[in-house]
Amino acid sequence: MSSFAYQEDTAASVECLEALQPKQWLFRAGEEKESVYRVEAGAILLSSHAPDGALINSSLVFPGDFLGLGFLSTYRSTAVAAIASTVTRYSVAEFDRLCEHRADLSEIRDTAIRSEFEKLRIETVNNASNSPLTAKVANFLSVAAHLAQIEGRNPNLSGDTLNLEQLVDLFKVESLMMLAAIHELERCNIIFCDLAFEIKIVDPDGLEAFCFASGSA
Repeated sequence: MSSFAYQEDTAASVECLEALQPKQWLFRAGEEKESVYRVEAGAILLSSHAPDGALINSSLVFPGDFLGLGFLSTYRSTAVAAIASTVTRYSVAEFDRLCEHRADLSEIRDTAIRSEFEKLRIETVNNASNSPLTAKVANFLSVAAHLAQIEGRNPNLSGDTLNLEQLVDLFKVESLMMLAAIHELERCNIIFCDLAFEIKIVDPDGLEAFCFASGSA
Protein backbone atom coordinates (compact mmCIF):
# COMPACT_ATOMS: atom_id res chain seq x y z
CA MET A 1 0.00 0.00 0.00
CA SER A 2 1.29 3.45 -0.86
CA SER A 3 2.32 5.96 1.77
CA PHE A 4 0.92 9.45 1.72
CA ALA A 5 1.29 12.69 3.63
CA TYR A 6 -1.21 12.34 6.46
CA GLN A 7 -2.97 15.20 8.23
CA GLU A 8 -5.08 14.70 11.34
CA ASP A 9 -8.73 15.19 10.43
CA THR A 10 -10.06 15.47 13.95
CA ALA A 11 -8.81 15.54 17.50
CA ALA A 12 -10.53 12.19 17.96
CA SER A 13 -7.98 10.61 15.63
CA VAL A 14 -5.18 11.53 18.03
CA GLU A 15 -6.99 9.72 20.83
CA CYS A 16 -6.76 6.50 18.80
CA LEU A 17 -2.95 6.42 18.89
CA GLU A 18 -1.67 3.15 20.36
CA ALA A 19 1.88 2.33 21.48
CA LEU A 20 3.09 -1.22 20.91
CA GLN A 21 6.01 -3.00 22.50
CA PRO A 22 8.21 -5.36 20.44
CA LYS A 23 6.43 -8.68 19.78
CA GLN A 24 3.07 -7.24 20.90
CA TRP A 25 0.14 -8.50 18.81
CA LEU A 26 -2.02 -6.04 16.92
CA PHE A 27 -4.40 -8.65 15.49
CA ARG A 28 -4.38 -12.32 14.52
CA ALA A 29 -5.54 -14.07 11.35
CA GLY A 30 -9.16 -15.15 11.64
CA GLU A 31 -10.19 -12.51 14.16
CA GLU A 32 -13.17 -10.28 13.42
CA LYS A 33 -12.05 -7.16 11.60
CA GLU A 34 -13.09 -4.31 13.87
CA SER A 35 -10.32 -1.81 13.14
CA VAL A 36 -8.03 -0.44 10.45
CA TYR A 37 -4.55 0.74 11.46
CA ARG A 38 -2.04 3.23 10.10
CA VAL A 39 1.58 2.77 11.16
CA GLU A 40 2.95 6.03 12.59
CA ALA A 41 6.34 4.85 13.88
CA GLY A 42 8.34 1.63 14.05
CA ALA A 43 7.55 -1.44 11.95
CA ILE A 44 4.82 -4.10 12.00
CA LEU A 45 5.44 -7.68 10.87
CA LEU A 46 2.58 -9.04 8.78
CA SER A 47 2.55 -12.82 8.29
CA SER A 48 0.33 -15.57 6.91
CA HIS A 49 0.48 -19.23 7.91
CA ALA A 50 -0.85 -22.51 6.55
CA PRO A 51 -3.24 -24.60 8.70
CA ASP A 52 -0.26 -26.69 9.85
CA GLY A 53 1.50 -23.55 11.07
CA ALA A 54 4.01 -23.31 8.24
CA LEU A 55 4.86 -19.76 7.22
CA ILE A 56 3.39 -18.82 3.81
CA ASN A 57 4.69 -15.27 3.54
CA SER A 58 5.69 -12.29 5.65
CA SER A 59 6.44 -8.60 5.14
CA LEU A 60 7.21 -5.48 7.15
CA VAL A 61 4.80 -2.56 7.18
CA PHE A 62 6.36 0.85 7.78
CA PRO A 63 5.14 4.35 8.79
CA GLY A 64 2.56 5.75 6.40
CA ASP A 65 1.10 2.38 5.42
CA PHE A 66 -2.16 0.76 6.50
CA LEU A 67 -3.07 -2.60 8.02
CA GLY A 68 -6.42 -4.38 8.06
CA LEU A 69 -7.86 -3.18 4.76
CA GLY A 70 -9.87 -5.45 2.47
CA PHE A 71 -13.45 -6.61 1.99
CA LEU A 72 -13.47 -9.69 4.24
CA SER A 73 -14.99 -9.47 7.73
CA THR A 74 -11.93 -11.15 9.29
CA TYR A 75 -8.20 -10.49 9.16
CA ARG A 76 -6.33 -12.74 6.73
CA SER A 77 -2.91 -12.17 8.30
CA THR A 78 -1.36 -11.74 11.72
CA ALA A 79 0.22 -8.43 12.70
CA VAL A 80 2.80 -8.06 15.46
CA ALA A 81 5.16 -5.21 16.32
CA ALA A 82 8.68 -5.99 15.06
CA ILE A 83 10.10 -3.15 17.19
CA ALA A 84 8.57 -0.52 19.45
CA SER A 85 5.85 0.99 17.26
CA THR A 86 2.94 3.42 17.23
CA VAL A 87 -0.24 3.02 15.21
CA THR A 88 -3.42 5.02 14.72
CA ARG A 89 -6.53 2.89 15.07
CA TYR A 90 -9.78 3.56 13.20
CA SER A 91 -13.01 1.63 13.45
CA VAL A 92 -13.94 0.17 10.07
CA ALA A 93 -16.99 2.45 9.93
CA GLU A 94 -14.90 5.52 10.78
CA PHE A 95 -12.36 4.69 8.08
CA ASP A 96 -15.14 4.24 5.50
CA ARG A 97 -16.50 7.68 6.43
CA LEU A 98 -13.05 9.22 5.95
CA CYS A 99 -12.81 7.56 2.53
CA GLU A 100 -15.97 9.39 1.46
CA HIS A 101 -14.10 12.69 1.80
CA ARG A 102 -10.52 11.65 1.07
CA ALA A 103 -9.71 10.47 -2.44
CA ASP A 104 -6.24 9.28 -1.35
CA LEU A 105 -7.67 7.08 1.39
CA SER A 106 -10.38 5.79 -0.93
CA GLU A 107 -7.79 4.74 -3.51
CA ILE A 108 -5.69 2.95 -0.87
CA ARG A 109 -8.79 1.10 0.38
CA ASP A 110 -9.94 0.14 -3.13
CA THR A 111 -6.46 -1.10 -4.07
CA ALA A 112 -6.42 -3.30 -0.96
CA ILE A 113 -9.85 -4.70 -1.83
CA ARG A 114 -8.77 -5.57 -5.37
CA SER A 115 -5.59 -7.18 -4.06
CA GLU A 116 -7.47 -9.28 -1.50
CA PHE A 117 -10.00 -10.38 -4.12
CA GLU A 118 -7.22 -11.43 -6.49
CA LYS A 119 -5.56 -13.49 -3.74
CA LEU A 120 -8.87 -15.17 -2.93
CA ARG A 121 -9.48 -15.85 -6.62
CA ILE A 122 -6.12 -17.58 -6.91
CA GLU A 123 -6.71 -19.57 -3.71
CA THR A 124 -10.13 -20.63 -4.97
CA VAL A 125 -8.76 -21.85 -8.29
CA ASN A 126 -5.83 -23.59 -6.62
CA ASN A 127 -7.93 -25.15 -3.88
CA ALA A 128 -7.24 -28.71 -2.77
CA SER A 129 -7.41 -31.14 -5.68
CA ASN A 130 -9.97 -33.31 -3.88
CA SER A 131 -12.43 -30.41 -3.54
CA PRO A 132 -15.47 -30.93 -5.79
CA LEU A 133 -15.55 -28.62 -8.78
CA THR A 134 -19.05 -27.43 -7.88
CA ALA A 135 -17.83 -26.23 -4.48
CA LYS A 136 -14.89 -24.44 -6.11
CA VAL A 137 -17.17 -22.67 -8.58
CA ALA A 138 -19.61 -21.73 -5.83
CA ASN A 139 -16.82 -20.28 -3.71
CA PHE A 140 -15.48 -18.27 -6.65
CA LEU A 141 -18.94 -16.88 -7.44
CA SER A 142 -19.41 -15.98 -3.77
CA VAL A 143 -16.18 -13.97 -3.75
CA ALA A 144 -17.18 -12.25 -7.01
CA ALA A 145 -20.59 -11.35 -5.55
CA HIS A 146 -19.02 -9.86 -2.42
CA LEU A 147 -16.65 -7.74 -4.50
CA ALA A 148 -19.48 -6.54 -6.76
CA GLN A 149 -21.51 -5.46 -3.74
CA ILE A 150 -18.58 -3.55 -2.24
CA GLU A 151 -17.93 -1.78 -5.53
CA GLY A 152 -21.59 -0.73 -5.79
CA ARG A 153 -22.51 -3.23 -8.49
CA ASN A 154 -25.28 -5.79 -8.41
CA PRO A 155 -24.17 -8.82 -6.33
CA ASN A 156 -26.22 -10.98 -8.70
CA LEU A 157 -23.53 -10.08 -11.29
CA SER A 158 -26.12 -8.51 -13.58
CA GLY A 159 -24.21 -6.35 -16.02
CA ASP A 160 -21.04 -8.38 -15.54
CA THR A 161 -19.92 -10.72 -18.29
CA LEU A 162 -19.20 -14.09 -16.74
CA ASN A 163 -19.67 -17.08 -18.97
CA LEU A 164 -18.95 -20.77 -19.30
CA GLU A 165 -15.85 -20.25 -21.43
CA GLN A 166 -14.26 -17.97 -18.82
CA LEU A 167 -14.87 -20.47 -16.02
CA VAL A 168 -13.48 -23.33 -18.12
CA ASP A 169 -10.33 -21.31 -18.77
CA LEU A 170 -10.08 -20.20 -15.14
CA PHE A 171 -10.40 -23.65 -13.61
CA LYS A 172 -8.62 -25.49 -16.43
CA VAL A 173 -11.28 -28.19 -16.82
CA GLU A 174 -13.28 -29.68 -19.68
CA SER A 175 -16.43 -27.84 -20.76
CA LEU A 176 -18.64 -30.82 -19.89
CA MET A 177 -17.27 -30.92 -16.34
CA MET A 178 -17.97 -27.21 -15.89
CA LEU A 179 -21.46 -27.59 -17.37
CA ALA A 180 -22.17 -30.33 -14.84
CA ALA A 181 -21.04 -28.09 -11.96
CA ILE A 182 -23.13 -25.18 -13.24
CA HIS A 183 -26.15 -27.47 -13.70
CA GLU A 184 -25.85 -28.64 -10.09
CA LEU A 185 -25.92 -25.03 -8.84
CA GLU A 186 -28.86 -24.31 -11.15
CA ARG A 187 -30.81 -27.25 -9.72
CA CYS A 188 -30.35 -25.65 -6.29
CA ASN A 189 -31.86 -22.43 -7.70
CA ILE A 190 -28.64 -20.58 -6.82
CA ILE A 191 -27.53 -19.44 -10.28
CA PHE A 192 -28.98 -19.12 -13.77
CA CYS A 193 -27.13 -19.89 -17.00
CA ASP A 194 -28.79 -18.48 -20.12
CA LEU A 195 -28.61 -19.72 -23.71
CA ALA A 196 -25.44 -17.69 -24.28
CA PHE A 197 -23.91 -19.54 -21.30
CA GLU A 198 -23.69 -16.31 -19.29
CA ILE A 199 -24.05 -16.83 -15.55
CA LYS A 200 -26.02 -14.77 -13.03
CA ILE A 201 -26.48 -15.38 -9.32
CA VAL A 202 -30.15 -15.89 -8.45
CA ASP A 203 -29.79 -16.36 -4.70
CA PRO A 204 -26.65 -14.84 -3.07
CA ASP A 205 -27.69 -16.05 0.40
CA GLY A 206 -28.28 -19.54 -0.95
CA LEU A 207 -24.85 -19.43 -2.54
CA GLU A 208 -23.28 -18.55 0.82
CA ALA A 209 -25.18 -21.40 2.47
CA PHE A 210 -24.02 -23.83 -0.23
CA CYS A 211 -20.39 -22.79 0.28
CA PHE A 212 -20.72 -23.25 4.02
CA ALA A 213 -22.40 -26.64 3.71
CA SER A 214 -19.76 -27.86 1.26
CA GLY A 215 -16.94 -26.68 3.49
CA SER A 216 -15.58 -24.26 0.89
CA ALA A 217 -16.55 -21.07 2.76
